[in-house]
Amino acid sequence: MSSADAAAEYWASLASAMKESLNAEASGIWHTLRRFAAVVDWTEPFVLAIVAAVTAIAAFAVLTRRRCDIQAALLVLIGAVVWASKPLNAYANKTWSMFATQPYFDESGQFLALMVGVPLLLVATFIVVNALYQASRLLIKVKRAEHKAARGPKKVD
Repeated sequence: MSSADAAAEYWASLASAMKESLNAEASGIWHTLRRFAAVVDWTEPFVLAIVAAVTAIAAFAVLTRRRCDIQAALLVLIGAVVWASKPLNAYANKTWSMFATQPYFDESGQFLALMVGVPLLLVATFIVVNALYQASRLLIKVKRAEHKAARGPKKVD
């Protein structure tokens, strides 16, 4: 076996091992998410309120996508909520019986992270990508105007 064949075999086995590892991790994540979805009582008013609030924030972000001032404020609000999720989780862990039928709030904060943090971070990602898109459109518009101004006025015969 030549050294090129040995190297190709090595890289093929390495790629195969990486693929198996990624498949195992992905199936583990999906298994965890399915287990989480099975444990949560989706008819509970508290859970429905969280889903409604996150959905409303996402819809608001889409509807105001051309208003950079509102988007900036929404991004700050989302950042504040995500930043405050650890103290909110600790408080909810102590007082869950006042608003929920199950103790969803564990020490690690998985429930709050999956129900609030991840969706809000996805909305924040949308806001940032949209801001980059709007900035690129504005840059194109400005550069076209500069190019047109540099050519000077058109001559009329």
